[in-house]
Amino acid sequence: MVSLSPVILANDPLPAETIQEADTLCHRAGDMLMRASGLSGAMRRNMPLEGLEATIAQIADEARCTLEATVRLGETLARLKARSAP
Repeated sequence: MVSLSPVILANDPLPAETIQEADTLCHRAGDMLMRASGLSGAMRRNMPLEGLEATIAQIADEARCTLEATVRLGETLARLKARSAP
């Protein structure tokens, strides 16, 4: 599979690192969604409470990391916007 990321990044007005941060954030959100879906299925299959608690803790950790990454990305975009202001 050929990646178009370098081409897209080369033509985008935002720094490649900022776009990469957004991509990473998207992947984190997808991972969290998949864990939550798995948790739902595990609950339906009567998974032991210890396993459910561990999965919930993983989702909570992922949510915290995702929130922190979102805040950092927002701060990065605010700095970029401030630099480009006349």
